Amino acid sequence: MKMDELNLHPCIVLMVCLLKHIEASEITSSNENFSQSSKRSAWMICMYKKLNDPLLFFNIKSFLMHIIIHTHTIFKRYAHTWLIPIIYMRNQMFEHSSEDLRPPHPPQKYQFSSNFSKLR
Repeated sequence: MKMDELNLHPCIVLMVCLLKHIEASEITSSNENFSQSSKRSAWMICMYKKLNDPLLFFNIKSFLMHIIIHTHTIFKRYAHTWLIPIIYMRNQMFEHSSEDLRPPHPPQKYQFSSNFSKLR
C-alpha cells in the first residue's frame, strides 16, 4: 500500500483486510449480473449507494475509492456497474486537486476610465 494521508487512516487497513477476507472466504455473491439487486452482497449495495450519494462528503468518497483501489480484484467482476461512479469520483478528485493549484484570489481586473478630468 502506498502511504498517503488516507492510507494512514486507522480504518483503511482494517477495511481492506476485511474485504480481502470476504474474497478469500468466498462470502461475496457469485452472481455475475450486478444489476439484480436481490443477488448482490448487502455490503456492496451499501457501498455503491454511498459512492453515488451526492450529499456524502468528498473525503468519505475518497476513503471508499481507496478501499476499491486496494481491493480491485473483488470489484473486477462488477466493473461494468462500478465504472461510471468511479470515473465520476476521479473527476471530482481532479477538480479538488486543481482547486488547490489555483491562486487564492482571482486576478483583479483594472478598469480604466477615459475621463481624465478628475485627475490633477
